Amino acid sequence: MNSKPRKLILTAALILSLGSAWAGLGNYWNSSTAAMPPLGNMLDQKLIDELDLNETQQAALAQIHQQTQANVHAVQKEMQALRQRLDKELAKDVPDLRKAFEDGLEARQATVLNAVNLGRETRLDFYDSLDPEQKRMVADRMELSLTRLDRLRQFLMQLLLAR
Repeated sequence: MNSKPRKLILTAALILSLGSAWAGLGNYWNSSTAAMPPLGNMLDQKLIDELDLNETQQAALAQIHQQTQANVHAVQKEMQALRQRLDKELAKDVPDLRKAFEDGLEARQATVLNAVNLGRETRLDFYDSLDPEQKRMVADRMELSLTRLDRLRQFLMQLLLAR
């Protein structure tokens, strides 16, 4: 198979398999009020309902959702500042893209790293608060998701390596 059909097939596969996920992430990324599962794809609303969370767990889940929104908002602000610097630099006769990207780099990296670390720890703390049956339900869902991702990765690798 030559390169052009392979790229078309790969693109189609990605669109079909990931389209709704990207659309959801895009909506969440662009809106501080968009609904997103509070634990990313770890818990969707169906699983949350099945877990039959107690009041303390529901409050923790609400806090995770609020924290996730705050983290995304902070990252959005950093990315908007980067975009403004890029726009300003690109308007010049001879843009210095290195300068545009490097200005504020440490702040952007710190914001993103903090959001990732804080989010991971908060989510793991929530998981630790679940009873053994709830943990098993979450683990089963995660295993199913990982199996699907593995299949998708294998399929995409086959497409990329097909000759």
